[in-house]
Amino acid sequence: MSVNLENSWEKAEFFLKKDPVLKAWFQKVPFPTFLPENFLQKESKRPENLEIYFELLRTIIAQQLSTKSAQSILEKFKLENGGDLPMPERLLEMPEERLKKCGLSSQKISCLRTVSEKSLQNYFPTMAEALAMEAPLSQKLLTDLRGIGPWSADMVMLFALGHPDIFAGGDYGVREGYRLIYGEEKQFSPKILAEKTAIFSPYRSALTYYCWEVKSFVEKGQKISEDKR
Repeated sequence: MSVNLENSWEKAEFFLKKDPVLKAWFQKVPFPTFLPENFLQKESKRPENLEIYFELLRTIIAQQLSTKSAQSILEKFKLENGGDLPMPERLLEMPEERLKKCGLSSQKISCLRTVSEKSLQNYFPTMAEALAMEAPLSQKLLTDLRGIGPWSADMVMLFALGHPDIFAGGDYGVREGYRLIYGEEKQFSPKILAEKTAIFSPYRSALTYYCWEVKSFVEKGQKISEDKR
């Protein structure tokens, strides 16, 4: 059965407020009011069956990098294609030397090309088809690809598909946000977090976004305090 993202997001705050700890935090850090949306809808109109492909390009580039570094490489990569992300055919034609000049490693270039080849083979479902699948099946479809691990799959599920029930426990920022919310001394492992957050299904994506919000809020507060010294 397919999911309705808008209705799910509207209900998420009410659902999460049932947790007394989260309810108390909402008084300090408001629940995000934005609706997660596919970045392709903001950048340009592209074929629906390429939505996952384009998000995978961005995700592979961002792997194991800071947000600033990833954005810099992404912009250089897009400039090599006239300022936009390349279509699969175009990416396969791009010389490796030029891709390396963008800051991409040989391993990432190989992964990008694999994704391009899979896209040309119609390996990826459309957004509607992927949302109609059970989340574990969609994630396995992605992690079966070389160079795509659980974190990358979660990012695609969140940002390309806007899936409402993904808790990205493999992301450091999400783990740190959860630690701050519940006052833990150290971060839990992704496996333990998967168990602890099961009670928030089917709105775990909202919790993921909120963990990021809390981490950002606390970091900004610390910076302000340091600046006042």
